[in-house]
Amino acid sequence: MTFKKTLIPFIFISLLTLSSCSPKKDVLPSESEEEKQVIDLILVAGQSNAAGYSPVQSNQTETFENVRYAGMTDRTLIGNNMTTGSDFLSNPNLYVNGVRKGLGYSPNHIGPEYGIAKYLNDDYDEEHPLMVVKTAAGGTTLSDVNSNLSGVYGNWYPRSLWEDGYTPNITSASPSNRATGLLYQLLIENYRTVYESLVEQNYEVNLIGVCFMQGESDADLGGSYISGYGNLLQTFITDLRMDIAEIMDDEWYEDNLPFVIGKIATTYFGYNRPVNINLRTQQDNVARAMENVETVETSDLIIIKSDGTRNQGCEDDWHFNFADMTTLGQRFGATIKSML
Repeated sequence: MTFKKTLIPFIFISLLTLSSCSPKKDVLPSESEEEKQVIDLILVAGQSNAAGYSPVQSNQTETFENVRYAGMTDRTLIGNNMTTGSDFLSNPNLYVNGVRKGLGYSPNHIGPEYGIAKYLNDDYDEEHPLMVVKTAAGGTTLSDVNSNLSGVYGNWYPRSLWEDGYTPNITSASPSNRATGLLYQLLIENYRTVYESLVEQNYEVNLIGVCFMQGESDADLGGSYISGYGNLLQTFITDLRMDIAEIMDDEWYEDNLPFVIGKIATTYFGYNRPVNINLRTQQDNVARAMENVETVETSDLIIIKSDGTRNQGCEDDWHFNFADMTTLGQRFGATIKSML
């Protein structure tokens, strides 16, 4: 595999040789670029286990000073009022300097950003930080479904499959909004917002990978929604890479942007639930079929135990506990790092 190369400005080389895991460019920096501070980004997206519904447990939390955060969860796009579960993204003043607890959908929950930061914090420093940029919404599908929570937040249906002339409305909540692609469009525009804000602050931005934790709601639908999931996910990855390349003005991202799929838990809503296992097969197939796409394993991260009871620390039948969410994030971080 070929990965992007970025020459770090010489004033930072002594610091970055040991700490950076960012890709490198085969171009010499201009005089103005030498003054820029480098920042690496990881994009996180998906439904509730990406948004972060894992409850914070006492005496188990840290703050990871070298990893920043900009995230938006559970943005209501269909209805009369615009509401958001958490918003650390829409304004640069909301960005978090140091990933900590409470960056899930509420101040009492975490998502994979916590484990990502825990794993990668020591690879960075204040001269070369990492930022996690997240857009996620609970209970939402990749399939073009306009019901349940996809009928509130929209779905992830990929851009190239939209009908000609259609653009999702992500600027205002409206009962007339179609669910089709609302979250895909929000993901792209949220990334554009953060990227342009960082460039304006004179950062040199490297997007080093995407982590996608999604698929439980498509598994719940069963049948053709599962059998068609793999093709939809491949289209989603292709479209996302193309749109990121346009934002970054760099064709490298079209083919090479690392993409990591979090396999849905085998024990989501039931122990070794057959529909979960079937959808996980689709996720594995996509990773085998596409370059620079990997999966992370979750079969040992238990939600419902074999006796039908919830694992300790799980608030419900759908979401990982604190320790397992931290592990999931660490696996995302490790996999991204291994792909660079």
